[in-house]
Amino acid sequence: MAIKKFTALLTALALLSGCGGGNSSSGGASPPPPPASASAAAGIWFGTETPSGSSVFGVIDGAGDVRFVVGGNAQYSGSVTMSGDSASANIEGFASFPNTFADGSIHGAGAVSGTVSQGVSAQLTNHFTTDAGAAASGSIALEYEKMYDQPSSLAAIAGNYTDSATQTVVSINSDGAITAQDPSSGCIINGTISVIDPAHAAYRVSLTPADCAGPSAVLNGIMFTGLAAAGDIENARILAMVSGTGQSGAKYGLIFWLY
Repeated sequence: MAIKKFTALLTALALLSGCGGGNSSSGGASPPPPPASASAAAGIWFGTETPSGSSVFGVIDGAGDVRFVVGGNAQYSGSVTMSGDSASANIEGFASFPNTFADGSIHGAGAVSGTVSQGVSAQLTNHFTTDAGAAASGSIALEYEKMYDQPSSLAAIAGNYTDSATQTVVSINSDGAITAQDPSSGCIINGTISVIDPAHAAYRVSLTPADCAGPSAVLNGIMFTGLAAAGDIENARILAMVSGTGQSGAKYGLIFWLY
């Protein structure tokens, strides 16, 4: 009888196992949660860097590509990685041509990390070193700008704009073609702007200067790529942030505040 009872017990356990019976909490460890998407950090963001007190404004797209302007004349780019609400990114920094960083450098590298509350705020720390070796660290407090949630289209941004720094007239056609000529350097700029996600007011930008004279001649033929935000951006309608590498290997950044 004992053997029959034991056999019946094994049969019952096999049936329970086959149909998922039993208490799952007493089994093996639960599977890990899926990794956080970089889209959790997506948005148009505005805030302040400490201790410099500089304003910070920028864009993170749904794929995690980052472009930020700090203090109006320095641009930072990278790709953000999320783990839960923790964010990190290796970054490159570019002084907006023809400006330089305090030590005369035009480029550097660093890292940013911290926490992101999706669609609300971000608290970050940053470390940056110029190519000449000047190092700086600080913290960045950002708030999510709801203008990111406005729809985007080429028709919405088509028109003529003026860059606040150079007074260059920039034309954006309804097909996304960009044309401009800088009156001081003679640079003729051609490029494109394209929609990334029709549900959000961020765009991808590509520009190539030609026929630049004087100090700006180093920009000739460089393909600059980056991101743009559209909306009420410190009184500008479009903020475009792009960077590129010259034949000499030098890296340059351009920032356009278009009114």
